[in-house]
Parts: sequence; C-alpha cells; structure tokens
Amino acid sequence: MVNPDPGRLPRAAEYVRSLPDGLRSFPGCSVRGTVLEPYVRDFKSLATEPSLPEAVADLFAGKSTAPWVAETTFQVAYLAVRDLAFRDDAAFHRWVFAVNAELLDGPLIRHLVRLVSPTLVVLGAAKRWSHFHQGSDLVPGKVEAVGGRTLARSELRYPIGLFTECFLAGLEQAFLAAVTKARGKEPKVVVLRTEPGRTTYEASFRS
Repeated sequence: MVNPDPGRLPRAAEYVRSLPDGLRSFPGCSVRGTVLEPYVRDFKSLATEPSLPEAVADLFAGKSTAPWVAETTFQVAYLAVRDLAFRDDAAFHRWVFAVNAELLDGPLIRHLVRLVSPTLVVLGAAKRWSHFHQGSDLVPGKVEAVGGRTLARSELRYPIGLFTECFLAGLEQAFLAAVTKARGKEPKVVVLRTEPGRTTYEASFRS
C-alpha cells in the first residue's frame, strides 16, 4: 500500500503510521457513502495526489460506490483535505460547518430538525450518528439549565486509535451546525474532555 508523504500530508501520514493493520484496521467501523459526496465534489483534484493510498484516491475520484466505506479510509481522506486544502484549522472548520449545514438542509432532515427544539436535536444526535457511522456510538448524556443557558452533553465512544484529535475537534462544527439549524440561540459546542476511546461534547444555547 502507498503511504502518505509526511512532508505533504503530515496528519494523514501520522494516522496511517498509527494504524495497527493499515487501512484494514478496525474492520467493524465504517461510514455511509453519502458522507463522502462533499469530498468528491469539492476536492476531486486530490485524487491525483501520488502518495495517497489507492482506496483514498478512488474516494476522491468518485469511484467508491459502496453504501458503506471503511472508516479508516474516510479518516485519511479527511486528514488529507486538512493537509492540502486549508491553511489553518479555522478555515477547515468553516468548511466542515458548511458541509454539515448543507447535509441538514436535505428535504426530510431539514423538516425534522426545524420542527423540534434544539434540546431534542442534541438528544437525537445519537440516532443520526448511527445512521452515518458503524462501529462507534454517540451516547446522549445530562441536560441541564445553567445561568440562562441549556447545556446538553454527549459522549462519543469508539475503538482506541480510530479517530484523531483533528477529526474529534472538527465534530464540534458538525454538532454546532445541527444546533444552529434548530434555531438555538447563541449556540456553542465544545469538547469537554477526551480519554482513550471516548470524547465528551457539550452543546449549549441560550434558553
């Protein structure tokens, strides 16, 4: 297997090096193919990057037609986009937010999200996660009112080594997009803590 060039793809290269069995690692973990569509649309040119593994290059080229794709392949693609297409995390996170907001603008999802409260959107995030990811779980936690804001926590559980800090930080923007689409006032999402195999997020909005 071709390995990412650490000079051009430092994050992707580090991730591949960390995997116990390359892209075949974590065989029970996968991502729904529809998640890949923005990557093909916006970064098709990355398919010609010479040091990308073939499966990742095929992903960018739009050759992956399977309903589910290995999570490790998607993670390398995610990190390659960060390495090659964005100058800093802030710019990358704006794109992640926009892509997730776009996903939530699909006819059925848009209707559902806008009919319920921001709290229910946060609590329903676990079901949405399982719709798009296999082998990892988003577990809703405590919801409370503090100082005029509603705080809702969720814990993402996953095999140790599956997700990188870069990806886990980017998920803040995915969750923020959902709360924003549900018309949460002054929405915020932060990583409260990360431990091996689990990361806790806190979403909040003005009550």
